[in-house]
Amino acid sequence: MGHSDERRITFEDLSAHIHPADRDRVRAAFHATRGIIGPYETDFRILVGDEVRWISARGRGDDEGIVGNVMFGVFLDVTGRKQAEEGNELLAGEMSIGSRTSSPWPAP
Repeated sequence: MGHSDERRITFEDLSAHIHPADRDRVRAAFHATRGIIGPYETDFRILVGDEVRWISARGRGDDEGIVGNVMFGVFLDVTGRKQAEEGNELLAGEMSIGSRTSSPWPAP
């Protein structure tokens, strides 16, 4: 995908790249934005060749800002943030398991 310009991207353009496991959830989330008053944000994965990237879609719901059936928003590549979060979750899980299996205190 890699669009750095401000060209219009349709949901159909985007859908072609959404990870199959996220596609139904993302479609439902975008349709739900029509009933949301105020800002929305949803994160999902896309496929770029063999690479998985995380995207955060942000905009305003309740048709606010729609001109001629066009919604305005932004798609941000948040892959680095998601990878860091996953790394932190793995580390926290390992630390939790380690604290249950080893103790500096002698057994009673």
